[in-house]
Amino acid sequence: DGKLVKQKYIANNITGDAYGTEGKERFESLKAALSEKYGAPSANYQSVGGKLYREADEFYQCLAYDGCGVWSTFFDSPDKSLMLELIGLRRGIGYITLTAEATPQWSAALERRKGIRGKSDKAAL
Repeated sequence: DGKLVKQKYIANNITGDAYGTEGKERFESLKAALSEKYGAPSANYQSVGGKLYREADEFYQCLAYDGCGVWSTFFDSPDKSLMLELIGLRRGIGYITLTAEATPQWSAALERRKGIRGKSDKAAL
């Protein structure tokens, strides 16, 4: 309906950071700023070493590997949900994203899109 319902910020890559020190510091700084504005996070998931990559200098490899690690925090307010995430690419390289979704408008937009897609698929037959 011509309204913005989702935004995503993707930061520049963090490089030369095998242990994840710089990435964790940036993440914590952003998390603190968001906590000031939106209150305590609704959920925090920060763990690494679930499988395969368990060494301290394999921080970003672990984040990049499904089931090995996750570094994210969620905030909820009456009109939006936010997700802050540290994402791994490969050894010593990762980046931070911040995603904001309008609630409940984002869910409604997804449902409308599913309905439109279903109708266009049916029409194509």
